[in-house]
Amino acid sequence: MRATAAFIILYQEILDYFNTITLGLTATPTDVIDHNTFQLFECEDGIPTFAYSYDEAVNHIPTLLCNFQVMKIKTKFQDEGINKRTISLEDQQKLIIEGKEIEEINYEGTEIEKKVINRGTNALIVREFMEESIKDANGVLPGKSIFFASAKHMQEESKKYLIRFIPNTKAS
Repeated sequence: MRATAAFIILYQEILDYFNTITLGLTATPTDVIDHNTFQLFECEDGIPTFAYSYDEAVNHIPTLLCNFQVMKIKTKFQDEGINKRTISLEDQQKLIIEGKEIEEINYEGTEIEKKVINRGTNALIVREFMEESIKDANGVLPGKSIFFASAKHMQEESKKYLIRFIPNTKAS
């Protein structure tokens, strides 16, 4: 019962945020004990109220689902990683003076995000999002968006920058 109440509160927050009265499940419904979406939405177990393919939902008249746009933002740092090839000779010399083995510095771009917090990268990603995102009716603020990060620490850093860029934001 407690899990169901928590789901209802969570979904109500989502409905309030997106200023809507209906929430459609676009993923496969589930009947796992603690996450029974059929029970949550008062559907007979195992039978969704409606079932549409993605294309059917987007092309249905009236439209049932908005087509989405993915904005992937990556920096050179993330694409190339950090290794002997990408570190300048000047920086390599500084690292050697500090007692570091240059050959041991070898991070792929995907590894960097899990091991290194680079505030500059997060700031660049948020800045590009602010410049390239679909804007609200005033053309100033980004429209309602879902912002994904690859790791919890990046999520927190990105949230800080979003709050700086968007005064009085509800970034959460």
